[in-house]
Amino acid sequence: TDEEILICESNEKAFINFKENYLNKKWNENDRDKKTNFVFSIQDDEKGRRATKSTIIINNDYKIVYDYIMELDNKKSYDKSYDRGVVLKEMNETYGLVWFAYKGKLGVSGRDFLCCIKSENFENEKWAYIFANSFKGYPGYDEVKPYYRANLIFSYYYIFQLEDGTTQVDFYVLSETGISQWIMNLALK
Repeated sequence: TDEEILICESNEKAFINFKENYLNKKWNENDRDKKTNFVFSIQDDEKGRRATKSTIIINNDYKIVYDYIMELDNKKSYDKSYDRGVVLKEMNETYGLVWFAYKGKLGVSGRDFLCCIKSENFENEKWAYIFANSFKGYPGYDEVKPYYRANLIFSYYYIFQLEDGTTQVDFYVLSETGISQWIMNLALK
């Protein structure tokens, strides 16, 4: 439909903005777990929002990791705050529309997102990416109780095979949840 075309075009503009303003910027490393090779970085943007980047090395082929991340139901195994999600529509091999929700914490309602996902897998070069951002309105998902609608500015998985056969996953995210940064920091502890 025309509306879906506009959603995909908006996603593409958000992806370009992400690449120009976040992807190749210097990120300050905040924490490193030597056991898991997990690196966590934070960058504040011009609006005072906090974007995060995490990097992890996984002992598996990049394609297996990519397929695992693409399966929405698997998210519960690596994200404790994830509650549930639904693929609303697969538009083609590259674009899809999804709804997903995160659990509330400390008396704060859970948050949900309507997102357009763009993904591409470059098997010859052994890398893939998944990019998502919010869009407004979808029949039956305009307001889902008990969640509060949040805005995903971007989430981006960059998944690539390293020379030793392991896979590196870089994950970037910036969202507007309607929760103050002070409460977010408290909830993340």
